[in-house]
Amino acid sequence: MRTLTVTIVHSLCLLAPFNYKWEALRFGMLTEASSSQNGSNILSLTPLFSLFRGDPMDWVSIHRFHHQFTDTNRDPHSPKEGFLFSHVMWIFDTFYIKYKCGRRNNVMDLKRQWFYRFLRNTIFLHVLMFWTVLYLYGGLPYLTYVGGVATAFGYHVTWLVNSACHIWGSGSWKTKDTSRNVWWLSLFTMGESWHNNHHAFESSARQGLEWWQIDITWYLIRLFEILGLATDVKLPSEFQKQKISWKEIWLKYAAKKMVYLEAKVLSKLPHGSFYNVEYKNLVTEGEDPQPLVETISADEIRPMPPKLSQPSMFSLHDKVDAFDLDAWWFGGITGQEGDTYSVYFPTTNDVCKYPLQRLRRHLEFVNGQWVPSTTRQR
Repeated sequence: MRTLTVTIVHSLCLLAPFNYKWEALRFGMLTEASSSQNGSNILSLTPLFSLFRGDPMDWVSIHRFHHQFTDTNRDPHSPKEGFLFSHVMWIFDTFYIKYKCGRRNNVMDLKRQWFYRFLRNTIFLHVLMFWTVLYLYGGLPYLTYVGGVATAFGYHVTWLVNSACHIWGSGSWKTKDTSRNVWWLSLFTMGESWHNNHHAFESSARQGLEWWQIDITWYLIRLFEILGLATDVKLPSEFQKQKISWKEIWLKYAAKKMVYLEAKVLSKLPHGSFYNVEYKNLVTEGEDPQPLVETISADEIRPMPPKLSQPSMFSLHDKVDAFDLDAWWFGGITGQEGDTYSVYFPTTNDVCKYPLQRLRRHLEFVNGQWVPSTTRQR
């Protein structure tokens, strides 16, 4: 169904030079603009028009597979198989996607809802009805420019998120994949092209995380939330953002002794108490990442703490270090469920859960030595 619709839409574009009408073109652009958010978030002001992208269960399934297998040989539309494949050709090979990813068993939450089952079973009727209404209302010009040109434009803008946003642009977060932010595309995708942000925080309703990153979809979601029409809106916490933005983490927290990153000293600068250090797990950006080397002051450097025997349990308010994303983070125990502990991080006011094996007792560095903490975190 999706392949047939895409083919018909592009065939209608061939009629555009012979059926030009400004009113039809304007109506098509306005209609497409109101539905340019793709089906991954199932948000659209005109759901009928968005069905041209396929039924929502199909799109959400592919999108989830993409996040699960990003940049691997099981990614449904990886740019590693070529720009053209990641942009459009993957759509025409349903069996290939099934071979790579398996059955669509990752959308059981949608399959249990009658609304999405109804859309899947009747999608072609919706599309056919829309084309019929266009033709009856404005003749061939409206069918050509709304059902053809405007829809094709929407297709390619959406597909550029799959292709261009994994090839060009910049990345603000250490996501371990090729996702990129493409600023100019955000104007056409209502914020969908802040793709590196999206891969870093997949459940976030906001993709333009900086004030200057235009994200019209987020503005609408925020408006709906204020009006009480949207609930349980998820955003990344400051702690989540700081854990992924490695360089900012060290500069902001190392001097405060809130996080410990393993590194080795390469050399001492001739003037002042500064050292060049190479991080064990931090790398540079770009296509050929190398170990990150930075110049830091002596008061930010600590020797490796001694390895202590793992305690059998922790008590409420114990000071601990939690191991997360190749670093040790300082916090305090606030609760326990079996072998899982809730840890409060005072710098961000966040609480996260960790198993016992990812926690250690916090040591203080006093007078050149590591000593046990004498007080509890409150």
